[in-house]
Amino acid sequence: MEKILNPTVAEVNLNAFKFNLRTTKKIVGDSEILAIVKANAYGHGILKISETAVDEGIKYLGVATLEEAVKLRENGISVHILILTPLLKEEIETACNYDADLTVASYDNAVDISRIAQKLKKRVKVHIKIDSGLGRYGIDYKDAVKTIEKIALLRNIKLQGVYTHFSESYKIKVGFAKVQIERFLNVVEGLNKINLEIPYKHSANSGAIINFPEPHLNMVRPGIMLYGYLPSRDMNTNTKLKPVMTLKSKVVQVRELEKGSPVSYSRTFITKNKTRIALVPCGYYDGINRLLSNNYNVLINGKKCRGIGTVCMNVTVFDIGLDNIVSTGDEVVFFGSQKENNISIYNICEKLNTIPYEVLCWISPLIPRVYTDE
Repeated sequence: MEKILNPTVAEVNLNAFKFNLRTTKKIVGDSEILAIVKANAYGHGILKISETAVDEGIKYLGVATLEEAVKLRENGISVHILILTPLLKEEIETACNYDADLTVASYDNAVDISRIAQKLKKRVKVHIKIDSGLGRYGIDYKDAVKTIEKIALLRNIKLQGVYTHFSESYKIKVGFAKVQIERFLNVVEGLNKINLEIPYKHSANSGAIINFPEPHLNMVRPGIMLYGYLPSRDMNTNTKLKPVMTLKSKVVQVRELEKGSPVSYSRTFITKNKTRIALVPCGYYDGINRLLSNNYNVLINGKKCRGIGTVCMNVTVFDIGLDNIVSTGDEVVFFGSQKENNISIYNICEKLNTIPYEVLCWISPLIPRVYTDE
């Protein structure tokens, strides 16, 4: 086992990941699951999460970049890998050589893939991205059937899938998501009318998987729910998920400060009474947003301790009071559980007006990921 040289670690509970994956399977029934592992598996570590997903029977993984696809292939992942971002022309040959499924976002994009595939004498699997209202990558839904019909005539391309992505499937009132579903289903129907068979049709992300069944079709793309969170805390659902990551560090020094002592940069906190502080080697470089300064808690020995002063690059400071028994080496939990207490990422999201995805992705990739089955 590799020696851990950093007191700050992201502990990843693989049993919780498996639980969330199995929960998703129960919801979607016979629909194929394309597990989203982009962005370093939302900060959890793309290799171990992908290996675990494959062990659980997943046959399709979704990544954002060519680099991620190559990393998975070079580490023995042999299932389908869909690169969700359309590639630049200079990236296509490498993607073909690593047997990735490619996203097609325009006719010109498809032509580039076809030409390079012919040169390589390979048949490349592609998924056509439809813009049904998100306003990002993709072929406009109004032109989709005609454009896909043209793409189908290109040599060395196999139409493996057609898909879209929702703008706000997480909302309780899913009005615009319904509009997008209708647009996408009209494209699917149009393709059926011209007898253009495409194996996979997919649109449902985590919000759509939970909120409504219409877009499940024969493939779904769960992301954030696999890691234990809903896209929005306000979603009205009985779906139970288990957070997969706990971010923790250790106390490296305990000090006593007199009343009136400044703490950290810019003296944003001045002690009102004599107190003790715990210093922890984890800061905004590691993923603790500087905007949390003077407005967050951690757990030390199961008790909530308030963060005081400005969050530094590699240090945070906590008021532990005069009576709380805290020593050098004690565990500090930034989010996750400790003893009977818990600090939820949702609480952090509320303070920062953000979403769980962002909080998870802030965690520096250089922070060791420690995997457990507990």
